[in-house]
Amino acid sequence: MRGATAATSRIFPSYRSVIVCTVFLALGAGYASGQAPSPVLQAMHAELERSMQKLKTQPVPPYFLSYEITETREVNISGAFGKLTGSHENRRRLLDIDLRVGDYNIDNTREIRGGMPVNPYANYRNITMPLENDPDAIRGVLWYHTDERYKQALEQFTKVKTNVQVKVAQEDQSADFSREEPQQYTEPPIDIKVDRRVWEDKVRRYTAPFAQYTNLYDAAAILSARAETRWYVNSEGTLIQTSQPAWHLFVIGYTKADDGMELPRYESFFGFTEQDLPDDTTVLKAVDKMIRDLEALRVATLSDPYTGPAILSGRASGVFFHEIFGHRVEGHRQKLANEAQTFKKKVNEQVLPKDFSVYFDPTARRIAETDLAGYYLYDNQGVKARRVDVVGKGVLKTFLMSRTPIEGFSQSNGHGRNQPGLSPVARQSNLIVEVAPSAVQPDLKKLLLETHPESPHGRGRANQPQRPKKNGTVA
Repeated sequence: MRGATAATSRIFPSYRSVIVCTVFLALGAGYASGQAPSPVLQAMHAELERSMQKLKTQPVPPYFLSYEITETREVNISGAFGKLTGSHENRRRLLDIDLRVGDYNIDNTREIRGGMPVNPYANYRNITMPLENDPDAIRGVLWYHTDERYKQALEQFTKVKTNVQVKVAQEDQSADFSREEPQQYTEPPIDIKVDRRVWEDKVRRYTAPFAQYTNLYDAAAILSARAETRWYVNSEGTLIQTSQPAWHLFVIGYTKADDGMELPRYESFFGFTEQDLPDDTTVLKAVDKMIRDLEALRVATLSDPYTGPAILSGRASGVFFHEIFGHRVEGHRQKLANEAQTFKKKVNEQVLPKDFSVYFDPTARRIAETDLAGYYLYDNQGVKARRVDVVGKGVLKTFLMSRTPIEGFSQSNGHGRNQPGLSPVARQSNLIVEVAPSAVQPDLKKLLLETHPESPHGRGRANQPQRPKKNGTVA
């Protein structure tokens, strides 16, 4: 291959096309969906088999290798103040490789203790793949980057072994990688069809009302329609081909107060099909509400600093749980030294009121009339998605797990996820909070007023005027 170094040639001789008809036939059966694997998956599997066989001859061979190719077909259409600002289509394929030397207990991915904190974006890298389903072209890119990744893994593993020898034993003695059952599943790739003229007209109409107000300095509507197809293979025998559509509509507006503070307001809509997005009447009604909110925010007085109880509802409560609680129960955060490890020693302890239960379910595609963006069938490590009950009646039971074990939790539960170019870690899926109905529903607003530090019925100063919040009330 053109551009291969001498070192590359010593490990992997010059790439040549290999006859893999028998492999293709073997891949055609035994899949959960009955759909035959695509040429992309066949080429990935063939090159993985060849790479593992070749690398077995090295003094330190890899014990695990996986390839994932993610193809995104996307249409983006945007408008501002009644005018079209963008309309384009994009298609790309990106490669991720996970190559490990050592063994499941200790390998090249182990954190180097005593060094600089790990920057998750330090090794961020987009590896582009051919868009055509040419097996030789696909395998050529895989060959080159597998050789490159193998050399990097050897160098890192040497550092890991030295670090382990010179440092005292770490508190968490769990392995570096979990053993998981191989999975095989394929479904047909999904394409995305968008009538661009129709949507170009829609974004014009959605943003035209903003142009009537001189105090709004930015306003836009953006349609993003995409189909994501993922092909995944690993040396344990997993072969997966999934494809999923997603339609997002965003409407965004900005104004500024007299003191210069920027005040945003936005609405977002999601669905798996175009029909799942709201009709024009619904969107325009939301636009009208946004404009009224922005005008009110612009003239609202600035609130005083406040520490005390608050009522969260709607999206505010969802964002609160996602950010404050959800990220804290991602498994890898209990292991890495530069993480807070908030709940590491809280398993089987009460962390929420007893009426609260929390679970994450990537297998839930829809609740009531709402499509759920956290839906998927297999994670980015080839593990089957499943529901995980994290909190039951206020008691913490488990964590969201990738294939990075932590003390007391040795297996993945299907939440190893990543964006192309980054390593998979434990990530949230659909976060569901259930609250048991109590016999007597409290009047939350009355309770808030009674406990407010400046309320005449509360603990603080009485009869002091409270300036309204600039962004409105939270309740």
